[in-house]
Amino acid sequence: MGKALANLIPATSIQFGACTSPRSHTNWAVLISPPQFRQFFPGLETYSDLEQLLSSKRAGSCRVSNRWQSQLPRIRRLRHLIYQVIQDAEHLVTNYGFSYGLRDFAVGIDYWHAGLTSNGLLHSREARYLYVLNLFLTQIGVIDLAANARQLLYARLDNPRDLWTLVHVVVDRLDPPADHFDLDMPPATARQEATIILEPAKLDELDESVA
Repeated sequence: MGKALANLIPATSIQFGACTSPRSHTNWAVLISPPQFRQFFPGLETYSDLEQLLSSKRAGSCRVSNRWQSQLPRIRRLRHLIYQVIQDAEHLVTNYGFSYGLRDFAVGIDYWHAGLTSNGLLHSREARYLYVLNLFLTQIGVIDLAANARQLLYARLDNPRDLWTLVHVVVDRLDPPADHFDLDMPPATARQEATIILEPAKLDELDESVA
């Protein structure tokens, strides 16, 4: 878990500057192969259609390309690392006697009113999980890991709306997100869902893009 958290932290400092452009230099055929495109985006005819879907509207009705789209391989890898952190955390918490993982520890914790806001990279259930995980790690005295969990949770990433659009529209299609760790899921359902392990397509091929 420590290594995965450490690898996630650099993503919190990615900056794109103030320049925006309606033109894209993204090689979509490399990021999403034509067979993948047809499989995962059956309602779209071309990569230009996808780019239009990801773009945002600016003053004067001008649409600007998504600032994060060229970082798709990196975002896919980061999303995988988030699930790796959660899987490792579940094993750790279980070893401390909480049979249903962090869900057991979270009993009585009002994480719904913790004032969490989206940073574009995390789903809301993941943010709630990291919030409670930070409390657990702090309680058992693993301060360095708790600090990394907090940094990821409260990071203010550049262009969070563009990032969330990319995650929601593209990444979640290519690598469907798991939810067996959801703190609000009934324990019986969680046990059944926990057998489904996230395996992003051709994940190993993305490693060089993140290094």
